[in-house]
Amino acid sequence: MSEKSTFELKYLYAGGVAGVVSRTLTAPLERLKILNQVQPLLENGTKYNSIGSGIKTIWQEEGFIGLFRGNGVNVLKAGPQSAIRFFSYEAFKNIISEDKKLTTTQQMWAGACAGVTSVTATYPLEVVKTHLSLPIGKYPEVKSTLHYLAVIQRHDGIIGLFRGLSAAIVNIAPFSAINFTAYEACKKYGTILYNKSLNNNNNNNNNNNSNSNSNNIYKQTITTTTTTTPPVYFSTIYGAISGAFSMTILYPLDVIKRRIMLQRIRVGAPRYKNFIHCAYVIIKDEGVSALYRGIKPAYAKVIPTVSLNFGIYEFALLLFPNK
Repeated sequence: MSEKSTFELKYLYAGGVAGVVSRTLTAPLERLKILNQVQPLLENGTKYNSIGSGIKTIWQEEGFIGLFRGNGVNVLKAGPQSAIRFFSYEAFKNIISEDKKLTTTQQMWAGACAGVTSVTATYPLEVVKTHLSLPIGKYPEVKSTLHYLAVIQRHDGIIGLFRGLSAAIVNIAPFSAINFTAYEACKKYGTILYNKSLNNNNNNNNNNNSNSNSNNIYKQTITTTTTTTPPVYFSTIYGAISGAFSMTILYPLDVIKRRIMLQRIRVGAPRYKNFIHCAYVIIKDEGVSALYRGIKPAYAKVIPTVSLNFGIYEFALLLFPNK
């Protein structure tokens, strides 16, 4: 395998590993988030209003396995989606600028394009994952992921596999743009602060030993211009900050996407005509706060997921040679 191929494929490998591990560790919170968002559409009312009580309810009614219901397809989706997202991000960065020294606006464009590419490629699995997360899906007799894909295609056509995609794109494009840009900013300034702290400590040590070292001024100058990459675990901190920031701004779009995706599980005509109409109906009938329903378990899920995703990704990259 050529050096260039290794360089390109390492983003796929690292992204895939990061997606599978991070999503599996946070699967119970992902399921709770989905149930919280769509519970007005369920017949058994509202009972997933907090993280503690929601997890307890799932455990009591469905057992330990219930906490990971739908995680098989979640992992099947998360691995390729994460791989495609990180690979696409690096590819779009290279397309925009060969040296990958992008402005903030260019970083946002690269992040947005990467997000749209990854979510479009894996969206049918997102539809199946959401249905499998419900206590009783639209097709309860179907168990396997591939069978579910076939049944949805047979009953609803190809469009059924991509229902809600427009809302998902409206959701993922800004999220991915903000997430990658915020992460890059955290990484940049985190490195600056880390090196400033190291250099200050080194300078203090040099000053304390100045009487015994006649070349101290020269060494101090060298120390203050040295750049050291922070430990890889810093990436988890950057990821947590960028994930929380992105989620706060864009969470309502995810709620709207889920409502549109799942409205057909109810008997009768669809309640929401399109993305804008769905937002209007939710605000009119349930209030603005409904757009943030499930935000607490979402925080609890997204922050560690994004944190682990970036941290594991950066760690996995260390296993590959530099370009």
